Amino acid sequence: MFAPRLYFRARPTTAVLRRCLGSTADAQTLDARLKADLKVAMKAKDKVRLPVIKGILSDILYAEKNPAGGASFSRGSDADVAAIFQRAIRRRNDSIESFVG
Repeated sequence: MFAPRLYFRARPTTAVLRRCLGSTADAQTLDARLKADLKVAMKAKDKVRLPVIKGILSDILYAEKNPAGGASFSRGSDADVAAIFQRAIRRRNDSIESFVG
């Protein structure tokens, strides 16, 4: 029979997040860049980047609607969006460790 496929793409996903976080040389905010990257990934039918970008945009929307600890969140602030990226990277690395270890 067929062996079940493991969709273990945690390392490429973390690489995608780090690439998006590290490339802010242009004048776009991270949020605008994510939306542009989402359109590109949808058109290219990129199976790795698309769920990562959608997840980050979902995390941004969640942080915007439910501020944690009374802290204000601004979608236009690159520092706030970068903090969301860091949390997403940490969460994925923790899930890798729990899955492997």
